[in-house]
Amino acid sequence: MAYYIDLKSITLDEYKTKLTEGTLIPSRQVIREKIDACFDCLKNHDILNVEILKTALNNKKKFEDLSNQKPLTEEYLTQLKREVNSLHPKPNKISEFVGISEETVSALQTIGIKDTKQLFERIITKDARQKLGKETGIDAEIILELTCLTDLSRIKWVGNMFARVLYETGYRTVKEVTLADPEKLYAQIKQFNEENKLYKGQIGINDMKTLVEVAKDVTGEIKY
Repeated sequence: MAYYIDLKSITLDEYKTKLTEGTLIPSRQVIREKIDACFDCLKNHDILNVEILKTALNNKKKFEDLSNQKPLTEEYLTQLKREVNSLHPKPNKISEFVGISEETVSALQTIGIKDTKQLFERIITKDARQKLGKETGIDAEIILELTCLTDLSRIKWVGNMFARVLYETGYRTVKEVTLADPEKLYAQIKQFNEENKLYKGQIGINDMKTLVEVAKDVTGEIKY
């Protein structure tokens, strides 16, 4: 059971396809430039899956060596590094979820749980959640709520606030997000935020299409 996507299971060719067909933010569009030649160069240096790629790009010497290999460039590898690292998003802090009491946060911190990654290993199954409840004194409904927020936090780009918005609009698990109709999801979230004003940023239908798309990369590890 793992909080993050298994990067070893994604071959470099599979990742190239994802980058070519999926959504990239404007600053990372450069990744698609000469992508065939660039990824062939990476494979020629024994980079065969995304785990190896991530390790190489985060190693200063290896990064410098690769940047000297045409057609790779420092700019190209910098944007690729940022995109690869985004596959393992920073865990959300439990204390920053709207609606979670200080008592609950404190009870979890007492046993060393401060973020969603740490909580994940303690809430994967119903039995595990019951055990956590007995250990901390946290109500079962609150633990289930935190389980859902943790599950949603595993999706790329989903921070504390957006996890809460998804939860409150009825999309409480990764699976439910993958099955969502992007246009319906957009309308529900827009209406919810207009009524509750939880965040100031603007979202669009394309953002929701991307959300559903990237959620499909997250495995359904949690048993409800």
